[in-house]
Formats: sequence, structure tokens, C-alpha cells
Amino acid sequence: MTNRTSFESLKTLIQAIKKNGLLNPTVILIGNKCDLEESRAVTTEEGLEFARKNNFLFLETSVLDTTSIELAFFLLAIRFYDQEATSGKKNKIKEKASSKVDTDKSCNCF
Repeated sequence: MTNRTSFESLKTLIQAIKKNGLLNPTVILIGNKCDLEESRAVTTEEGLEFARKNNFLFLETSVLDTTSIELAFFLLAIRFYDQEATSGKKNKIKEKASSKVDTDKSCNCF
């Protein structure tokens, strides 16, 4: 939250994720150093808007005083679990619709 350049570089990082990463990654945008309000360079509203536009979770944290650190991991785990549960339902629908399913080649990779 105290480094405008870091915030502005997120666009480039997102492009790299989309180009080289998963199709629908679980991402949480974490604004760190929320304890340094006097040094803030990025507003909460800017972080929220950026996260909303990119379908990310957003949270402000402070490693120094541990504000919302556990919550960040909890929210990320919930989002990941929800995506996997939804993906599992879609796969079951596909399997029922398919006349041939090769069950020997199933793989759960994370």
C-alpha cells in the first residue's frame, strides 16, 4: 500500500499469469503495510476496484503487526475449495454425458 510502482506493475504480472498460468487461477490481491497509513500511496478503493475488475479477492494486511495475515490464507483456501468443488461438479456432468470415460487416466494435480 506504500508503493505506487508496485501496484502499477500488477497489470504486467496479470498478463504473465494469463499467458503462462492456469486458465482460472485463484488470486488474492494483498495490500501489505496497512499499518503505515501515513506512507500510503495506494488507496483502499483503488485496491478494491483493481481486484473487482480482475475477479480477485482483496485484503489489506500488515506483516509487522500481523493484521489479517491468517484471514488472507483462510480466504484463499475457501476460494480455492469453492473452485475445486465447482470444477468437480462440472467434471461429473461431463462424465455422465460421455459414453466413453477412461477412468484409468484420471489425475488430480494441484
